[in-house]
Amino acid sequence: MTNLCFQTKAYWNFLLKSKTKYRIHSPFVYKLVTQCLENPRGFKKLSATNQMFQLKNYLLKSNSRESEVIEGLILESMDDFQVINDFIQNSSEVSFLLIKKPHENQTKEKLWKRLKTSHQLNVSIDLFFVGILFKRPQQVEEHFRIRLL
Repeated sequence: MTNLCFQTKAYWNFLLKSKTKYRIHSPFVYKLVTQCLENPRGFKKLSATNQMFQLKNYLLKSNSRESEVIEGLILESMDDFQVINDFIQNSSEVSFLLIKKPHENQTKEKLWKRLKTSHQLNVSIDLFFVGILFKRPQQVEEHFRIRLL
């Protein structure tokens, strides 16, 4: 029962602090939301593998350097912090972490907040049902809570 209370409180907190696509001031994040996350099939309804595939395809199409490698990692459980750390350290210049249910419990939310403060992951997008962290050295550090319409 405690977990359900935590999730309910986290969701209300998310609703109060999140914004729609119309309040996003970052061109990268706005295009990502409008051209990838708000697709007709619904990003929410896709499996984690398909979400990662869709993000990778979008980033490859929108990236100006075609030869660049884009890496992604799906985290469904937060058990192995060493795997996460190794990925962050050794991944390509443009990479992302897809975190399923970052507000599922206090442990996951604590790790989500810890990863957001990483100096190498400078863009975070919290969609409540999934969190996306980007390694984009050319961009200023920004954190977004976005309600998909």
